[in-house]
Amino acid sequence: MKGIFLSILSYQMAAFFLALIPLTFIWQGVPLKILIKFSFFGSISYALYIIHSPIQAVIYNLPIWGAEGVHYWLPNFWQANLIISSLSISSTFLLECYMQPKIASRLRDLAGIS
Repeated sequence: MKGIFLSILSYQMAAFFLALIPLTFIWQGVPLKILIKFSFFGSISYALYIIHSPIQAVIYNLPIWGAEGVHYWLPNFWQANLIISSLSISSTFLLECYMQPKIASRLRDLAGIS
């Protein structure tokens, strides 16, 4: 059953990305000053890429109420992914918007760079 489910999920993801192709032609007509507002998401994408996998591993393997793994306490695959996505995105904002500027400032002060 798991193999079939993963296969169906793969087809759903492929269909989603194929549906994005027409959007590339629509985005060509969007003024640049509107697109610049979305550039923030590009600046946090690497942190999201780095942080989502450890959060996913912890959530999927988290034993709760004596059970083994997330599939015992969240029977719905989409519920688990919603929790993982929420934690990943909020952690990314915390890292990129609050912690990273403070760490960079502190390192600049320690190195004597203005």
